[in-house]
Amino acid sequence: DQNRGMGKDGSEDGYAAADAGNLVATEESADPCANVVCDAPTAAKCDLDGVTALTYALPATCQVVDNQAVCVYTETKTDCFADGKICRAGACVAACPDPDAALEAVPNDEYKTPYVAVIGGGNSGGICLENNANDFLVVTIPAHSKVRATLKLAAGVTDPISLWSYSTSDFDTANIVDGGYGVKVLALLNPTDNPITRYILVYSDLADDNLRTQDVSYQVLFELQEYPVIFFSQYMEGGGYYKAAEIYNHGEKAVDLAGCRLINWVNSIGDSKYSTVLETSVEPKDVWVVCSNQIIEPAKSEICDQLSGSVSWNGDDTVELVCGEYTMDVIGKIGVDPGTGWSKNGVQTWDQTLRRKCGVVQGDTNSADDFDPSLEWDNYPKDDYSGFGSHSTVCPVL
Repeated sequence: DQNRGMGKDGSEDGYAAADAGNLVATEESADPCANVVCDAPTAAKCDLDGVTALTYALPATCQVVDNQAVCVYTETKTDCFADGKICRAGACVAACPDPDAALEAVPNDEYKTPYVAVIGGGNSGGICLENNANDFLVVTIPAHSKVRATLKLAAGVTDPISLWSYSTSDFDTANIVDGGYGVKVLALLNPTDNPITRYILVYSDLADDNLRTQDVSYQVLFELQEYPVIFFSQYMEGGGYYKAAEIYNHGEKAVDLAGCRLINWVNSIGDSKYSTVLETSVEPKDVWVVCSNQIIEPAKSEICDQLSGSVSWNGDDTVELVCGEYTMDVIGKIGVDPGTGWSKNGVQTWDQTLRRKCGVVQGDTNSADDFDPSLEWDNYPKDDYSGFGSHSTVCPVL
């Protein structure tokens, strides 16, 4: 049959040319995992609970997720807490790997206020101590620096901290400064020209068996931070609007004054106060002068870096320098109306200019203690602004 195998239209293969557009050529889709080799296991990590280590190894399988090849390695979970440990960087480690290790507080390139120059770890890589008097942290505080130690509980810890303190020497109980129950922060000051050492201890008055409810519950972490030494170097309370305060940076690094305020406590009592947000930064051994916005020339041009309507104090007002929540320096005493002002040995806070005595290298951080201006200040005539613009803590050689 010569028509065998022919289509109705006479085509040899049985398909009409007119139907060619309806023909679709198909082939099997490519496998995303076809050429993938899974030979690089995922790095070890810690689970979100902080006490489970997750490690990954061969063999592995390739799985297609959203049309993408994903290598899935064999996962192993290790319960660190079962051995009284915690997880760090995917490994089970002792919560206090080296409680007696010395930690030197090294300043950052630039101080930031308040307290962001972190020296020690936190929950990751931090230093921790056991809750007894046998472990201590040796802290070297740089010259002209303050170091703040913040107590943090380790991962898995539920018991509160009972008591902690610091000492000027290794377990010299006569020199221990008690941090008190519930205290979370210790501020350590070094106003000298050389590094000094302090020993931080943490302990409890409870027996271990009564205190500990978990294997690591008595362990704590420390975070060490430092902040700059800035304080008032000059103060003027004169006639009219001759009002000014000079702030001195005694440190070796620039100080960013963001977060710092100059507060004028009216009559030193109650909640009536005026606040000036400070601007810019202060270089090492340099000053920043804030004046009344109505101070007259030529003083205005000669000494003022910043003008403020809140610089309007009288002799009975307390003037405070605050960074964040911390008092850096204060002139006066908050909570007590002194009458005309504070006065001792001819040095007074009204109708005089006061300059900080040489040798004073830190501010008065206690705004509630008695204020004697003659202890740290020298007095100069009313409206005398000749010394504003520079300051030195070095006393002249006689």
